[in-house]
Amino acid sequence: MADSRETRSATGTALARIERLARTLGGIPVWAVPPGSSARQAGVRFADIILSVNGVPTPTFDDFLRAGRAQLTPLEFKVFRDGRVLKLHYDGSADA
Repeated sequence: MADSRETRSATGTALARIERLARTLGGIPVWAVPPGSSARQAGVRFADIILSVNGVPTPTFDDFLRAGRAQLTPLEFKVFRDGRVLKLHYDGSADA
């Protein structure tokens, strides 16, 4: 039982660290990437921090939604992952 609590505590600490880092970087943390979404198809992953969509900064989830709605395709996600900034692309061609 103690191992389970320790694991939850460590996970909670890691998630809190990602939240703080996202605020510091001015982005939003990714806690889920829906199957079939343009973000998933671009390569966005759990615990990434989305810094911008199509060059529009995304400090809040509302900003993220507005940036995505402004231009549905192509999309460029600028994300922070593992200490690096990556540009991920979605052009809509994977839609079926």
